[in-house]
Amino acid sequence: MAKTADYYQLLGVPRNATPDQIRSAYRRLAKQHHPDTGEAPDGAERFKQISEAYEVLSDPERRQRYDMFGVARASATLGSAISSETFFAASSAGASRAGRCAAPICVWRSRSSSSTR
Repeated sequence: MAKTADYYQLLGVPRNATPDQIRSAYRRLAKQHHPDTGEAPDGAERFKQISEAYEVLSDPERRQRYDMFGVARASATLGSAISSETFFAASSAGASRAGRCAAPICVWRSRSSSSTR
């Protein structure tokens, strides 16, 4: 699937679509493009794209990640969903004067501050 594909456009639903609207659009398109029933030559590939879009948009957590980060992060696990750029940007932009980190994972600061020399 192309990295630039928009799952909402693919299913033909608005960004604020309800889970019922997403399910309905998926079922309609899946029937249309299923490799066993559809007649389109690119039906199998299109069906895969539609299925991937539905998998992400039907899961509230994955949908939220998709809305925030896009396709690349929608399928990522929580641990890998945070890139090093995001981590360091968040920790330097949101760190307080007390040295606390605003990033979701901040093990390195707690280890360095608790070590004795």
